[in-house]
Amino acid sequence: MTETPTPSNYYVDPKEFYDEIVAFRPIYLAAKANGDYPRPKIPDSIAKKLLLIATRVSLKPNFRNYSFRDDMIMDGVENCIRYFHSFDPDKSSSPFSYFTTTLCRQFIARIQTERKQRYLKYKAMKALTPIVGSSSSDASGSGDEMENTTIDNENIDDFIRKYDEYLARKKVPKNRARLACDSSYSSALEKLLSSSLDDDNNDEAV
Repeated sequence: MTETPTPSNYYVDPKEFYDEIVAFRPIYLAAKANGDYPRPKIPDSIAKKLLLIATRVSLKPNFRNYSFRDDMIMDGVENCIRYFHSFDPDKSSSPFSYFTTTLCRQFIARIQTERKQRYLKYKAMKALTPIVGSSSSDASGSGDEMENTTIDNENIDDFIRKYDEYLARKKVPKNRARLACDSSYSSALEKLLSSSLDDDNNDEAV
């Protein structure tokens, strides 16, 4: 029986990780200053740790159930390597946190890309394929098949509706959204001040 992967199986020692980066950075900076090409390759030990961290992050509850989790991991590691030299050990002693944040952002970007692709595919399906299970459906189909198809169509419709709502929210200008928040805050503040002024005999500070 295959053991279910857990975050503890992909532990990386933060201090060891930091020390390896500190040891490698002067080599990279010297090559950069001298204009040497190609630049020194990131040591395999660091690359392996990035893979371990990416795998560990992918097992978090909000990532672990996606069917494209392996692709997310590879995207995340690639992004970490691309921006690896942006981490400055002189300014931060926590590369683990830095790359974990980088991975989470890349995972979210991949999820958004996958959702957009699914949305476009479903929209095309709805435009080109008649809805099975409606009055125009094939009456010769079994009841179970028709029921399953109806459920699938309902799920697709629900996904399209939610994604349309997401797109509509994205189109709201940021200043309008901020104004709405400010208006709500002002209204709440006015109510609070009014209630406090009505009770002049109460010494409680607002």
